[in-house]
Amino acid sequence: MALKKTDPSTYTTEFIASDVDKVRFYEDPMIDNIVTAILALGTETWSNRRRTLVLERLLQEKGVTQEMIESYMPSDEDKAEWQTERDRLVEMIMGPLMREGNLSPSAKRQHDE
Repeated sequence: MALKKTDPSTYTTEFIASDVDKVRFYEDPMIDNIVTAILALGTETWSNRRRTLVLERLLQEKGVTQEMIESYMPSDEDKAEWQTERDRLVEMIMGPLMREGNLSPSAKRQHDE
């Protein structure tokens, strides 16, 4: 059976589990943490950019204008939801930089205080 262009299996793959907490690129674990954070940021950025492109195309086709988007005022509920999502993103990107096992002894003491 031929796959249609609209079939998600033609442009997506199944999630591949990984163990990013144990990955090692360099001898210095802090450099590894920075690399992990940058990779997470790049992945999240492209994923969001691609999703935005799809949404913009669909909105354009349905008659939503750029002016409508630019003048949108978020509700308090929107703001709370977006803050939760922002916090998740910050933790995903910055979390590797604060891995307890990679802190120096003096940083661990400061962190515990």
